[in-house]
Amino acid sequence: MGNKIILPMPISINVAYANGSKGRFKTKKYKEWEELCTTYKNIKFRYKEEKGMGLEFSYEFHSNWFNKNNTIKQKDLSNYLKVLEDYLPNVIDGFDDKYIFCYDSIKKVQSGREEVEITFKEIRI
Repeated sequence: MGNKIILPMPISINVAYANGSKGRFKTKKYKEWEELCTTYKNIKFRYKEEKGMGLEFSYEFHSNWFNKNNTIKQKDLSNYLKVLEDYLPNVIDGFDDKYIFCYDSIKKVQSGREEVEITFKEIRI
């Protein structure tokens, strides 16, 4: 599909940020996740805005999505997407989530693997 980035399974937006008297700020858990991301050896990409073009993303979330009794865990993918989008400028120079015009996401059942594979490419809009 295009360029590929692999990152550790993100934390939920619900624990990534907190609100204080000066606005929203990153929590300790978010900073720990960011630090973990730096251990992944991803190529640094560059994006330059071009008229009539945008980005298409595909997210594959690899995790064990089931509880011990085989019921599905209460994990909402949309709670992870914003955390990833906020981190992407660290691996894509010039990136802003306003450039995303299309995305899909899927849960892949994989016990012992807690990662997200992100692929993206430029598309005509």
